[in-house]
Amino acid sequence: MQRVPIGCGLANETTQSYSEQTFGGIPLAVGQGYVARMGSTGAVTFSGSSFNTGTQSEPGLTRTGTTEVNRGYNLVGNPYPSTVSWDDASKTNLETTLWYRTHNGSTMLYDTYNASGSLGTNNNLSGAVTGAIPPTQAFWVRVSADELTGALSFDNADRSHGSLAGVYKTEQEEGNIRMVLTNGTVSDEQIIAFNPSAQDGFDEYDSQKFWASNIPQLYTHIGEDTLTINGLNSPTSTPTVALGMKAPAQGEYTLNATSITFTETGVYLEDTQLGIFQDLNAAPTYSFTSEAGNIASRFVLHFSNTITGLNGWENNINVFATNNAIQVNLTKAETGTVTVLDMSGRMVYTQPINSNRTTMHLNVTSGIYMVQVNLSEKSITRKVSIQ
Repeated sequence: MQRVPIGCGLANETTQSYSEQTFGGIPLAVGQGYVARMGSTGAVTFSGSSFNTGTQSEPGLTRTGTTEVNRGYNLVGNPYPSTVSWDDASKTNLETTLWYRTHNGSTMLYDTYNASGSLGTNNNLSGAVTGAIPPTQAFWVRVSADELTGALSFDNADRSHGSLAGVYKTEQEEGNIRMVLTNGTVSDEQIIAFNPSAQDGFDEYDSQKFWASNIPQLYTHIGEDTLTINGLNSPTSTPTVALGMKAPAQGEYTLNATSITFTETGVYLEDTQLGIFQDLNAAPTYSFTSEAGNIASRFVLHFSNTITGLNGWENNINVFATNNAIQVNLTKAETGTVTVLDMSGRMVYTQPINSNRTTMHLNVTSGIYMVQVNLSEKSITRKVSIQ
């Protein structure tokens, strides 16, 4: 299916290529998506004598072959001078997700919206995108399976004068987490959403990752599918989720749990490289150094009030750091000692334990520290990251 970026070329899904186009007095096709790429400051002028109304359809959306990773993506557009609802549109052989081309400053990004879960990412940092498509806005859709032909249709009942109330339903975010990866300049968001209607395999509650270039990117995966929005059935059936990341360069990065809506389930981040577990409800930000490249399995999210992979009494001890404080939480009051060591083994702090909660405020530099918790007839050592 052909899609036209103005001044750049004509996108062809069947060949995964662009051919150069020259514009000037050429009618724009209703329902197609167009991208204006300006070489310098200027203006694009559109002229016409009427506005589209009534039913508008875009048939013949293609998904070619069986191997091309970007197959099936078609750039379409809101044909009206008004907002239109993606949630209410008539879709044939299309996934429930749409993708917007957005930006953060001068960096071009993609934002993703999933109609089944009513969830959208906020990579643009101006607010989570929704299925309320602005007037004349172009967006990407995807044909749902190989060798199928898709179609998209809107009618006047799908239109409104502004933002569609209820398209982005915050009440449906119960049991979700939004994780953001940033290098301090630009960020990328991953949403994990637990929904009893979702399956743990790929389904309509999942949204594929639309990759950008040369920016940090975060993803999860189901089989061979890399995802931006990962819809799962429950923390019981999926207590752990691996977080993959692509780092464009070696350097400092931060993972930030910007929103956690679990009320009865704990959320922990595990750094498998350093052996660190962090309670994201208590300390939502985790900074680290990474090499460049695709790091598929360094980080794991644990959805449980105990940490999956630890056995017995170890789960009764929760050690985490936030800013320059370390906290040790126990399920019941006990006596003992807690000792903090730097990575050379030098003791930097020690304090007695005589309750179920011990907090230590440290005056130390940022870095990785070892925390030894010694109780009656048992002890553990955990690593923490002091920011």
